[in-house]
Amino acid sequence: MPFAVNRGCRIAFDVVGEGPTVVLQGGLTSRKVDVERLGYVDVFADAYQVVNVDSLGHGDSDKPVDCTLYGAAQRADDIVAVLDEVGVAEAHVLGYSMGGWIASAMVLHRPERLAAVIIGGWNPGPAMPDREDGSTFEELLAFGRREVPEQLSWITPDVEPAVRCCWHAVREVQDIEPALVGFGRPVLLWNGVGDSSCAPAARLGVRYANVGLLQSPGDHMSTWFDDDGTAKRAVRQFVDTAVTAASPMAAPSAGGAPCTEGS
Repeated sequence: MPFAVNRGCRIAFDVVGEGPTVVLQGGLTSRKVDVERLGYVDVFADAYQVVNVDSLGHGDSDKPVDCTLYGAAQRADDIVAVLDEVGVAEAHVLGYSMGGWIASAMVLHRPERLAAVIIGGWNPGPAMPDREDGSTFEELLAFGRREVPEQLSWITPDVEPAVRCCWHAVREVQDIEPALVGFGRPVLLWNGVGDSSCAPAARLGVRYANVGLLQSPGDHMSTWFDDDGTAKRAVRQFVDTAVTAASPMAAPSAGGAPCTEGS
């Protein structure tokens, strides 16, 4: 199993296929095996080199309990370390939820390594001082173990502190809008219409020609876990177009109503 090393921590990843590079980064509690199980690797593997990453604290990657190692800029550099290990200069990065936070961090801190970016299930800014829903890490674990037990079965007491560090780190999110001014590469903001991140993403989508919107039926979790293939086809089309087009483009719609009022 290949690893990249950043700040002394090993980041595990799998590589499937050949072609332009697509990096997949799942959300909190999502390992690369979960991303593959949900079909996201298969979306691209026929025509792309798919690099499926275990985020720090997850899966086969290291799980340090020092929470200072989980900052946004450092997590962006984790992806850069993976790209360096694979030997590619830039990639199309798709991240969802916490993975969307990491993808946002790449726009802010390492934009030169992005060919295009898909930020899914994440508020692109401005920064929030605290979690909007007021939920706790313990409530997250309880909910996940009830709703998607196969996704959280690996979180044993010995690795729970590392996952907790991830939970707290995502409060560091920053507003990506200033970085979009000079970014110039294709951006897709993908959200469920019932997700609180939908409306902030929609506001950015009307301001920048290189920012497309993909709005899926459902909420934060169902958009990722229960996609019937419609959103997957849309993100594949977005990347296909980014590879072949000389200029940024609008993204195709996956259907669904506009963002829920008040989201």
